[in-house]
This record gives sequence, structure tokens and C-alpha cells, in this order.
Amino acid sequence: MSGDVATARVDIFAATREDLTRLDPVEGPAAAGWPSVESSDWAGGLDRLVAEISGRDLSEFGDHELVFPARAAGDWEGPWLVRVPDDVVNAFVGLSRDEIAGYADRAQLGEDRAERAVALWEMCCQAHGQHAEVYQWSTV
Repeated sequence: MSGDVATARVDIFAATREDLTRLDPVEGPAAAGWPSVESSDWAGGLDRLVAEISGRDLSEFGDHELVFPARAAGDWEGPWLVRVPDDVVNAFVGLSRDEIAGYADRAQLGEDRAERAVALWEMCCQAHGQHAEVYQWSTV
């Protein structure tokens, strides 16, 4: 994930590829009423959060897959939809609630951000168990 684009809102959600066909990628998951976690604090990518918590290097994770817009869109101004790499989701699922809480304390995330970090972990665990994929929707 490039992570250097200024964003106004980031939502992370889980879906199957079939579910994704019913999503309006311009409006995003919140507009569709889909469960998502507001993740603007981690606009640079879920991989950065997982790396910070786990102590792993970002280079260990694969690249996010651009789902929308098509690469041919050129200088698209957003929104963007990317699939979070499986290795990021698997690494997050491999962490414990205690590891996330410990990170939240060390990083002084505050209660709201800590709760959203746990909600992201829970979403990844659920997606992993349901063979769904995790996506990040971002807009400027």
C-alpha cells in the first residue's frame, strides 16, 4: 500500500469476491450498510499496523491488490478499493488480543483507537474463518 496519499476516510471490511460484486465502489461499504471499521488512523495500510504490533518488517508482506479503479483510470482522484494481502491478514489473525492491547498501551493509542484496532483484529479473524477477504476502501 502506498500510504502516502492523503485520505479523508478509510473503511476496512470483509467480503467474498461474490459479495464484492454488489458493492458500489464509489460509495463504499458504509453507504451500503456493510459492517466495516473506520480505519483512517491506519490509512497507510493494515500492513503497517500489523507490522507495528508484531514487530515484523513491512517488506515481509505482499502488495495490496488494486480492485477499483482499473489501472487504466490514470490520474483517478478516488475513491480506491484494495484487497489486503492474505499474509497481512494471516499475521494479524496470529496475534492475540493481549498483544494488541499491549501495543495499544505502548503506542498510547487511546481508548477509541485501541477499540478499533481490536475490532480490526476481530474482523480479520472472522474473515479468515469464513474464507472471506479483507478490503480497504479509501477516499479523499
